[in-house]
This record gives sequence, C-alpha cells and structure tokens, in this order.
Amino acid sequence: VYKGKWRGQVVAVKKFIHTLTPAQRAEFEHETKLMVMLRSPYLVMFMAATAPTDNHLAIITEYVDGGRYG
Repeated sequence: VYKGKWRGQVVAVKKFIHTLTPAQRAEFEHETKLMVMLRSPYLVMFMAATAPTDNHLAIITEYVDGGRYG
C-alpha cells in the first residue's frame, strides 16, 4: 500500500504488481464492488479503482494517518 495524491487529496493506493489469474481478477472485482456499497465511520472510504490492464490494478481509499493497511 502506497501513500499518494488523487484529485488533490492524500490517499492510500493498494497496487497489484503482478499479472492476476482469472480467479484473482474476479476477486479484485468482487472486493471493489463490496467497497462501493460499504459506508461506515469504522471503514476507510473507497474512492476509486483502476483496471486498465491485468497487471496495473489499484484500489484507492482515503488515507488514515497512523492507520494499518494490508
């Protein structure tokens, strides 16, 4: 997980650095769909996902200073 900037905001970027199998790609899409639906003050806010190719996937969430990602 990396700290970055997106649309002027500090964000956390979860990057997938290897080519995914079809099952892993489906899991990425499932995780993304769940994050879109979930809203809670106890969860980091989902902001975006990128998936231009199978080896350049990322999920962008709000950044929580001192939080633990992983």
